[in-house]
Amino acid sequence: MAANLVLPYTHTATQPQDASQFMANLRAIITWMNLNAQLLDGSKAMTGQLVGPASDPTTTAQYMRKSYADALVTTEASARATGDLAGVRFGCKVQGDGTQTFNTGAATACSFTSETYDTNAFFSPTSTNVTVPSGGAGVYVIQGIITPSSLNTNGFVITINVNGAVVATGGGATNNAEKSICSAVFTTVQLAVGDVVTLIGTQSNGFGVFATGTLVLQRLGDV
Repeated sequence: MAANLVLPYTHTATQPQDASQFMANLRAIITWMNLNAQLLDGSKAMTGQLVGPASDPTTTAQYMRKSYADALVTTEASARATGDLAGVRFGCKVQGDGTQTFNTGAATACSFTSETYDTNAFFSPTSTNVTVPSGGAGVYVIQGIITPSSLNTNGFVITINVNGAVVATGGGATNNAEKSICSAVFTTVQLAVGDVVTLIGTQSNGFGVFATGTLVLQRLGDV
């Protein structure tokens, strides 16, 4: 408000009323409101902090206090660290070094020697196992790729195993005139804390090959 309201006349409780003075006061109030009272539509700059009730919002039409907003930010930051928010990256990508041998007819677990990322200690090099950590239970998308680094004949098959049981099978054609193309497998599966995921490769015919395994686990959300 730009100015204080000033009435031209004042009266005591026992003073007889003068209609002209009453109307003059009323006109003064109307004039002041027209000049000074404003409808704030969001475009007028405020000169101080907006102070509301000392309670958190409960409906969509209510605004939030700073403490409520701060709590939401803290919760989200914690969820990003633990993966509790759906859609937030929570998982790992691990790979081998290309020197592992996959012999004909032998199902071989890929040995992973390094990681591109690992948000919550799913993996510790060097190992064939990727283990779901504490707080990591949920639905995951899993992708496994085995890329031969030497020539071989057709028949390379790979599986994704959880706790030793096959949950997905894939394979890729190869070409003994050139380097073999990769074999890939992809699945979505529910995992619990402590579940162990492995990527298994089998060269079913031809001669053994050197190959690199890559395994990606990405949590999608809660069960």
